Amino acid sequence: MFKLQLKNLFLASVLTTVIGVEAFAQSNENRLTEACENNTLKQQVMSDREQLARAEQRSDTLWAKLFEIQLQEIDLQTRLDDLDYRLTPDGIRQALAFVGSVRPMDELRESLRMRLEAERSRMTALVEHLALARQRVEESIRQTDSEIERLRNQLGAAAGSEYGR
Repeated sequence: MFKLQLKNLFLASVLTTVIGVEAFAQSNENRLTEACENNTLKQQVMSDREQLARAEQRSDTLWAKLFEIQLQEIDLQTRLDDLDYRLTPDGIRQALAFVGSVRPMDELRESLRMRLEAERSRMTALVEHLALARQRVEESIRQTDSEIERLRNQLGAAAGSEYGR
């Protein structure tokens, strides 16, 4: 009888140990899973932060490019306004006031008008080209700003879930 009780005690202790080890292993496994999830979440947050920093840098570069384009447009528009005045009969007369030539004045006026009109058409083409470039940059800025907003929201949600645990 004593041997039977001893045997039952031994089996009970072995069974308890085995069950305890399984429970401990599951607990440890859960901890490892949580640690992996936290690590993955932290890596995702760092990746999102890097993407946000790059997007903000791209946005700053695009804003600088837009400012540069606008300055060029203002400069070209000023030159176009000057050409418009120089193309008037009074502007042509003033430009040729002190020119002496053996060619007739009508021929000189027509030659100057042709050069000014050619320059004006080149300036107009440049203004149109800059307007298209400005539109592309503005669209890129809109896309970058929406990406920045999305990343900020994503980071905010990740930070909220990280603190919510």
